[in-house]
Amino acid sequence: MKTSTTPTGLAGYLRTRGVDRLTLVGLALDFCVTYTAVDAARLGFDVEVRCDLCRAIDLGGSLGASRTTMRDAGVHLTDGT
Repeated sequence: MKTSTTPTGLAGYLRTRGVDRLTLVGLALDFCVTYTAVDAARLGFDVEVRCDLCRAIDLGGSLGASRTTMRDAGVHLTDGT
C-alpha cells in the first residue's frame, strides 16, 4: 500500500499541541482513511479507526486488504462499542 511521501507539517502541528492519539473516521475507509491511519501510525501516533463511522468502497477486496494493512501498521480498528 502506498503511503504519502510529501510532508504536510500536520504531525509537527499536532505534536506541538500535545496530541499523540488520533481517532479517525470518514469516507473511503479502504483508501483515504487507511492511508491517513497508516501514515499517522508510522509517524508514531496512537491511531484508532472507528469503522462504524466509516464507509468503504470495497473494490475488488480493497476493504479486507486495508484492514490487514492497518492492523499490520498497529492501527486499532473499533466499532465504537
